[in-house]
Amino acid sequence: MPAVSAVPVLTGPTGVGKTRLSLELGTTTPVEIISADSRQVYTELSIGTAKPDIQTRAKVPHHFIDERSVFDADDAFSAGTFAREAWKRIHEILERGHLPLVVGGSTLYVHALHEGLADIPDVPPSIDRPRDRRGNGCDQDAPCAASLGGV
Repeated sequence: MPAVSAVPVLTGPTGVGKTRLSLELGTTTPVEIISADSRQVYTELSIGTAKPDIQTRAKVPHHFIDERSVFDADDAFSAGTFAREAWKRIHEILERGHLPLVVGGSTLYVHALHEGLADIPDVPPSIDRPRDRRGNGCDQDAPCAASLGGV
């Protein structure tokens, strides 16, 4: 696996020209774009994401765009998932002799990739239950709606 000394990151809010700039770079350098956008990964979320169209993506390889479905509950995609999968792809891109370029505006995704996230275990279903605004557990004997009545 090739060593990674630095991976360039192009970040900023939606619509400022990150995609245009990354495509310009792609005309002179063999780049592959790692999309660090929490919504572009979902096929069904195109409105409001400034997702590059298929013709644009054909010019320069893109990763993490239209790869998941919001309807697949068994395929959760989080910042941690992104970071793990992105590092794998970064190494694959480097092995092909290309430059991985991280592009996107989801700063939590960029942070997870650069700094990592705390290694917090999954919460067991027996503990993970709804809570009201005061932190009281909600169940059949004390539903949340009843506890919110005096708030």
